[in-house]
Amino acid sequence: MSRLPVDEARVVRVFEDSQMIVGETREFIAKDLRLVRFLGGLRQARRAGIANAQGLVEEARGHLRAAEAALAEAERHDAQCEEIEVRIVQDFGLEQRMLDEASRTISIDIKAAVGFKHTRPELTDCSSAEKERV
Repeated sequence: MSRLPVDEARVVRVFEDSQMIVGETREFIAKDLRLVRFLGGLRQARRAGIANAQGLVEEARGHLRAAEAALAEAERHDAQCEEIEVRIVQDFGLEQRMLDEASRTISIDIKAAVGFKHTRPELTDCSSAEKERV
């Protein structure tokens, strides 16, 4: 058996280069594994954050629906109040006109029965409310 001549320096250099490549590869794999673990943690945190945000959005929607219902009820009450106020004003106006007419009629009847000097002229001319409006 014959042996081929071996260049020891070259063998040492190849061995060192291969050890360096193996070391760099291990370092790269270790970094990559850390990044993969970190990425997994981030994904879990993202899923938890999304689930939490969705829950908050649903809760806010529920509050918004309740607030809209309360606002609609308050607006309905407000409309009812305005309607009643208009009716009251109309009723007072009608009652005022009826009282003015009754006062005028009474004054005219008194004028006819007693004479002009005993009647109040403001009652026979027009009602006091009509004077204030004019």
